Amino acid sequence: MNEKHIEFRTQVVPAKREMLQGDLRDLFVYWDRLRDDAFAPAWNQFSWDLVPDELVRQAAVVEVRRNPLDFVYCYWGDGRKDMQGGDYTGKSVRDFRPKQIAEKAIIEYTEVMVQRLALCVKTLLAHNDDDSIDYSFLRLPFSDDGNKVNHILGVGLYDKSAKQKANDFYETLSDNHVDLDELLDQLDGSY
Repeated sequence: MNEKHIEFRTQVVPAKREMLQGDLRDLFVYWDRLRDDAFAPAWNQFSWDLVPDELVRQAAVVEVRRNPLDFVYCYWGDGRKDMQGGDYTGKSVRDFRPKQIAEKAIIEYTEVMVQRLALCVKTLLAHNDDDSIDYSFLRLPFSDDGNKVNHILGVGLYDKSAKQKANDFYETLSDNHVDLDELLDQLDGSY
C-alpha cells in the first residue's frame, strides 16, 4: 500500500457555547451546568441518559492515569467502532492505530489536562491530492477531586462521506515514525 502525505492542521481553542451547534452545543451546556462554579464536574455526575443517542455513539471517554502518564479508554461508542475499525474500550491510547491519530489525541488530552478547560479542536485532515476532511471535536474534562482532570469525554460528529474519507486516510498512514511511549514520557512532566 502506498503511503500518502497526510497533513493535520489543528486549532485548539477553549470551547464556548456560541461556537458549537446542535447536539454538541447541548452537550456543552449540560456539562457547563454540571460543573457549576468548578472547572469541571465529577465524572459520577454525568448521565448518558441526557445525551442524544448520536453523540453517545460517537463518544469516547479516557481515564487519565498518572505516574506514568497514560490515557485509557473506558468508553468507546459504536459509531467510533465503525469509524476507526475497532473497539478500544480498556485499551491505552498507545494501542490506537494509526499512530499519527493516537499522537494527535495524546497531545489534545494533555492540553485538556494542563489547561483544565473544555476545548474545541478544529482539524483539517488533508492529503496530497487535495481531498480533505474538516471536523471539530469537543473535549470535556471531568474531575473527581476538583483539582486534577481524571476523565476526558471526546465527541465529534461526521457525516457519512467524512467517515469514508477518514477511513481511507487511516488506511494510508504508516506507523513507522511515531513513538507514542516517547511522546507520553515527554508530556508526563507538563501537568
